[in-house]
Amino acid sequence: MPVYFIHSDQIQEGKIEIQGDLAHHLRDVLRCQAGELLYLADETSKQYRACVVCPSSVGLTLSIVDEAFPDAQKFPLVRLGMGLLKGEKFDWVLQKGTELGVAEIVPLITQRTIPQIRPERLPHQIKRWRKIVLEAVQQSGRLSIPIVSPPSDFSTFLKRAEGLKLIFREGREVQPLRTVIQSAEACSGGITILIGPEGGWEGREVSEAVVAGFQPVSLGKTILKADTAALVALAIVQYELK
Repeated sequence: MPVYFIHSDQIQEGKIEIQGDLAHHLRDVLRCQAGELLYLADETSKQYRACVVCPSSVGLTLSIVDEAFPDAQKFPLVRLGMGLLKGEKFDWVLQKGTELGVAEIVPLITQRTIPQIRPERLPHQIKRWRKIVLEAVQQSGRLSIPIVSPPSDFSTFLKRAEGLKLIFREGREVQPLRTVIQSAEACSGGITILIGPEGGWEGREVSEAVVAGFQPVSLGKTILKADTAALVALAIVQYELK
């Protein structure tokens, strides 16, 4: 079921006051009526089941029915460094990656990255990406919102990578992802995944990643498009480690 996000300071004496974009979505798009139950979460991932008391022209008031903290997350944090893709392809990765449980997505500027974002357009673009992620979170019922970081150059991202570090590339000599995950001793520091842009990695980028502790891994014998590879990798990681 959908989960909508609020901040704890919107709660007073058992009531939740909702205004702005979320109020518009609930009132005008979904046509929520008095008596309807909604599921919400705040910045601490605390869950609320609340009943709409009175929709109005300025917002909605909800009465909390019950509240609870979710069980501690057992699935390792997965960070995705993704070569920036053209147009809707990157939007699709954001949306589906969120549904598959990714914790952070970082657009990467690589040697073969095609899209160029003008500096003056960057704040608008990041806001748009985060909106896509928030909508995907609400639709999928997640209780945490993935971080969408500003674009990073490849070398800078390598320096901040943590946990089990994997770079995906083609080649029969590369170990399969499943083999590497199953042989890993622990993933307590999470997993960092590197997926290249449409044109793939330059050889020196792979070498630089290996020096930084990344293991080259494969998704099989066929060559996948970058957006497909990102979703296949995340799905396999989730299956193997959940």
